[in-house]
This record gives sequence, structure tokens and C-alpha cells, in this order.
Amino acid sequence: MEKLSKSKIELFKQCPAAFKFRYIDKYPPVTEVFFIGREIHRLVAEYAKHCVETKNRTDLDFANELINDSPEPLDDRIKDALKEFISSHLFIHERIVAVEEKLQAKIGKYIFEGVVDIAEYSEAEEVLIVTDYKSGFPNITQKQVEEDFSLSGYSFLLVVSKFPTATHIVKRLDFVSRGDIREAECEAETEIVRFKRRFLAAAKTIEEAEKKKEFHTNPGKSCATCGFNTVCYYKAKIKKIHSVKDAVEIGKELTVLNARRTALKNLLSSYCEKAGAVEVNNLIWDWYIQEKTKYLDKEKIFKLLKKKGMLWEALTFNKKKIEKELPGLIKKGLVKIDTSTSKFEAKVKKEKEKIENDTNANSDNRNNEE
Repeated sequence: MEKLSKSKIELFKQCPAAFKFRYIDKYPPVTEVFFIGREIHRLVAEYAKHCVETKNRTDLDFANELINDSPEPLDDRIKDALKEFISSHLFIHERIVAVEEKLQAKIGKYIFEGVVDIAEYSEAEEVLIVTDYKSGFPNITQKQVEEDFSLSGYSFLLVVSKFPTATHIVKRLDFVSRGDIREAECEAETEIVRFKRRFLAAAKTIEEAEKKKEFHTNPGKSCATCGFNTVCYYKAKIKKIHSVKDAVEIGKELTVLNARRTALKNLLSSYCEKAGAVEVNNLIWDWYIQEKTKYLDKEKIFKLLKKKGMLWEALTFNKKKIEKELPGLIKKGLVKIDTSTSKFEAKVKKEKEKIENDTNANSDNRNNEE
């Protein structure tokens, strides 16, 4: 019976080629981001497990041991993440029912397995709280939290193997280096049925790819941190320069690519102008308002800055930062924010939502002023 972990399924969804490199060709990931993320997760898990086993809500001495007794010097980003985690987390060991626990369950002809970071259970309320530690940034939407495959998988494993009486589930993504927790709630029965369906669909897709031996690349924002850049056949198409002739050929190719990019961008911008934004791999192509800051009386601004002990360079800020650092500057007519132009480009989904929220807030403020 074939075993499928949540890591395998998530990597295949991200990029089938990366799945092949890791789980079929057995290439080890080799990026700094991967190693830092793995080390943060290992230290956080070790600290959490220690606190639960010793029934301590926190343990600064043990945390310092983890940092100081590491066989290799720890990157500052790893230290900062662990310190942030320690300062923002207390463990209620009476409710904790799993820490770094490996579980598995049968789904159809497959065995699904995963390692639960930490889970709590309230028998009286029949509520299961499942937490997945993340070392990255919390730049995700609420819908992405609700549909997170890892959280759904861990919830399934815990309910099926340990807590069949659970009626309600709270799923949490804990961004340990930021002290930020995002969560979503759901009914246990609905979540179990939904996850089985999602798992079987993913397993079937992987099985078909393995039979056909077709593992296409999926170029996108994840390429920047991919651990298989050295073996990726998408990147292998990029030539190396060994002579002037090679350099000239690449120069020609870039000229063609730039022309092609401009043509494609023009086509897409025309479409988006009429039909609206287009989302691709969590990037949204659309027309975005451009903020241009015009300084109408530099002499007065310079004097204000000098009083506050600030440098002229501070005015490279956007509207929000200008209003924060020098309130009233715009109302006094010393600075003007021009938003009459727009630019067609791709922005991360979370960033687009923030822009829209800021735009709506600014619009409300203008209406109130009038």
C-alpha cells in the first residue's frame, strides 16, 4: 500500500518537477531558505516538546541552551525567530495532546501520514485545536488559511486516530518568526469528508504523472527559493557564457524576449482593462494606481525636518509614511500626492488586497474632510 505524506502532495501541487527531483530522483534541497526554515522548525519543535514534557509554560534557560549549545553557529534569523517564539508563546500542557507526533491513516488504497506540530483538545467542548508552525511570512488570505492542505490533513489524522468525538476544529497557522497566528474554524465531520476528497484527487493526479513519467515545471514565485535550481530542466535551458559569441547570442535572445514580453503585456493589459484582473500563481496582473510625491515647498519642509532631527531622505516615504512622520504636511500644501496615473503590473495577492483597503480608507477620509 503506497504511503503519501502531506509534504509530497504539497510539493507536487507546487511543482511536479520539484516533486520528481526530491522523491523520485532523491536530490537533496540545497537552498539557504530551506535550511533556515528547517532549522527554525526543529528548534521551535524541540523547545515546545521540552516545555510540554517538563510541564513548564516557558523555559528561558532551556531556550538559551538551544541557542548556545548548537553544534554550528546559528544564523541571526534563526535566533530571532526562536526568541520571538519564546516571548509570544506559553504552553498550557493540560490541554496539549500531541507535540511532533507522527500519525498515519488509511484512505482508499493509500496510507496518508504526517507529523503534527502541536495539538490541543477540550473534551468538555469537543474542540480540537491543530497548529502548524511556519517559518515564513504571513502573506496569505483568510481563504488560504481555511483551505490549507497541511492543517486539513493533520486535523483528519487526529480525528480519525485519536479524537473521534471531536465535533469542532480550530485550524491555526503559527508564523513563529513574526508572532502572528492566523486561524479558521470548521465542523469536524465536514472537514474529514472534504479532506478525503481532496487527498484522493491529489493522489490520483500524482499516480497518473508517475505512470506517464510526466513531471512538468511550474515556473512562478516559488522558483526564487526552490531547492532544485541546479537540476531544474526549466533553468537548464538558460545558456552559460563561454565566449563573446555566446554573449552576443544571449543579447539577441534578450532583445527578442523583451519584445515578446512587451507584446504579451500589452495584450494582457488590454484584456484586464476591459474584463478585470487575472490571477496566476498567487500573482495578480492588473492596473494599479501610482503614487507620485511632489514636494511643493522644499525650503519649509527642510526646516520642519531639521526641527525633528530628520534627513531629507526621509521624504522618499509614501503617503502613509509621510502622514505618520510629519502629520499635516499634505494639508498644509507642502506636499502633493499625485494618483492620476496607473501602471499595469503583477502584485502578490496579499499586497493587492492591502492596496485596495488603503485606497478605500483614503477615499473615506477624503469624503469626511469634504
